[in-house]
Amino acid sequence: MSMLKTTFLILAVFHGIAFASADKDFKASVIGVINGHTLIVQTDSAQLKVRLYGIACPDLRQPYGLMACKYSARAVNGKQIQVVVKSRDDNGVIAGRVYLEKNNDGDCLNRELVKQGLAWWNQVESPTELTLNKLEKLARAKKIGLWQDDDPLPPHAFKEIKKQQKMASRKSRLRSGT
Repeated sequence: MSMLKTTFLILAVFHGIAFASADKDFKASVIGVINGHTLIVQTDSAQLKVRLYGIACPDLRQPYGLMACKYSARAVNGKQIQVVVKSRDDNGVIAGRVYLEKNNDGDCLNRELVKQGLAWWNQVESPTELTLNKLEKLARAKKIGLWQDDDPLPPHAFKEIKKQQKMASRKSRLRSGT
């Protein structure tokens, strides 16, 4: 284990932060919605960040970004959910399918966002999630949500453009001496 991970683990234990197992599904209460595809949840023992696996909602600064966030908030904020864990990133954020009821027979928030045209299917992360593919194609065909635009910009492309604009602005200021 790297020194950084060991230090983080010691700090986490010292500060009373508990983490759910990355490979174990769990139930939790949603206590916050960061954006359309990221939730803060409370389990019996920990507060966790959960990203909806297999989808990407628009950035909050993009068209439909705030709408996706509000949709997620109305659907799950303050409610019990079931998280079917798919992975965990290096920052401890869990990626999973989020079900709105106590079992996996309930509505899946990941799928609902795609169905409503408020998220893209993330093919790179979830190439076998063919239901998401099908739902995105239906939303595109019906021109629902972000698919009303001729060529909606995925959030990763939006962030890259913003990053380039910021760098260009810095270079311009340096050249002008301000």
